Amino acid sequence: MNSNADSGLTTKQVEDNRKAYGINDRMVFQSTPCYEFILEPASDPMIVILMVASVVAIIIGLVKEHGHAEGALEGASILVAISVVVSTAAWNDYNKEQEFLKLQEVYSNSQK
Repeated sequence: MNSNADSGLTTKQVEDNRKAYGINDRMVFQSTPCYEFILEPASDPMIVILMVASVVAIIIGLVKEHGHAEGALEGASILVAISVVVSTAAWNDYNKEQEFLKLQEVYSNSQK
């Protein structure tokens, strides 16, 4: 960096370093939109496979039972299980982010 131990960097060196490396400041964390908390666990390959299997099970159940709802019960129960798993994962991720935002706020208040 070619800095002097006694006088530090010159103004020009500071400006050059800011251009080259950016400003030395903390990044501000932006909160995640709610739909992303749901889309993340729902896009897991196993969940997608289960969703497709549940739709197929509902269709087969309705066709096999001639349109009666009893035939679609197995597929519907798979969808209920998927919604429980996805909503639980989304809720946990939301809570983790809220805790992180609180921690970030405490840190920024302590630096003032």
